[in-house]
Amino acid sequence: MGESDNQTSGATAGLQSPPREIDKDEALFQSLSRKWKEETGAESSLSNITSNINYLKVIKMGDRAIPFILRELRSEPAPWFLALRVITEEPNVGMEHSGNFRKMAGAWIRWGEQHGYI
Repeated sequence: MGESDNQTSGATAGLQSPPREIDKDEALFQSLSRKWKEETGAESSLSNITSNINYLKVIKMGDRAIPFILRELRSEPAPWFLALRVITEEPNVGMEHSGNFRKMAGAWIRWGEQHGYI
């Protein structure tokens, strides 16, 4: 009886993991990002996309937004590059790949790894 109980509890314990807690900053970022995407999804003008109030509020978050932006870039390249340049004051990261979102995202992800954001 003891052996089978140990196997079951060990297997069950291995499958259970506590849910990841989302902190206040991450919740704010996710809300702003979702609204930004909803409001600009059909927009083709990069200037209109990056002047959206929700995008600007992400910039206002400052350094706190960097890890969340980089995480999004890992899963889906999106025009977060202006926000990153403003927040980090790094004007040249990825600029050699201007127009290629995937390569620009890769450059920012590498920057994030080098600077401890990822």
